Amino acid sequence: MQQDNITWIMNNTRENTDKLTELYKKYPHAIKEVYMKTFGNHETDHLLRAILSECKGLEKLTCEKIGEAFSPIESPVSNQILSSSLIALRLIVTEIQPEALSVYSYAFPELRNLIIESFYFDEIPPVFEIDMSKAKFSHLQIHLDSDLFIPDGCESEVKEVVLEITSQKSSPTRFLTNFAAPNQMKEFTANKEYGRKFVINCADIDFLSLSIDKTHVLKKCPLFL
Repeated sequence: MQQDNITWIMNNTRENTDKLTELYKKYPHAIKEVYMKTFGNHETDHLLRAILSECKGLEKLTCEKIGEAFSPIESPVSNQILSSSLIALRLIVTEIQPEALSVYSYAFPELRNLIIESFYFDEIPPVFEIDMSKAKFSHLQIHLDSDLFIPDGCESEVKEVVLEITSQKSSPTRFLTNFAAPNQMKEFTANKEYGRKFVINCADIDFLSLSIDKTHVLKKCPLFL
């Protein structure tokens, strides 16, 4: 199969998904990258499961889902592996549910690069949690935006961001970073609470990028935890 970029626009029905699945079955190792974009309140579990089960050589997957909160794939088996080839996952979603990430920790054992781009119609939650205890991140990117953000408007009142990171190499470690001094982190043990907190639980992590309302706090900051 010649490697080309092919775009399908179709109604999200079981019949159309089954037809696409048959195509995937013909070329299971030829498809290396998939970009799936859906709109509105439509069930995408069947389509996503077809992509993961039949594209045996899939390395990069982008899921863009606009219109409702992104929920995990319904899995009939606990801790089921859905793809052993996927190394890069990008989620462009509305208000991602933390339990979705926990499922993917087991579903994609070779996942090394995760990009989360999440939009909130209201305020971004004060605590954002990534519980992916099996994931070994080469680069984790978190980009959160809210409908309350006004470009070129008033500066956000949130100046500091707390990172609480747990890995197999280290016990829970807290870092403080600042919008005024991007890409700088300092470890701290104080009990003081700050306006924004990110809790990350993974096997290990090399680099972290973080932005809030289009402003980078960290940009491929080395951690090696």
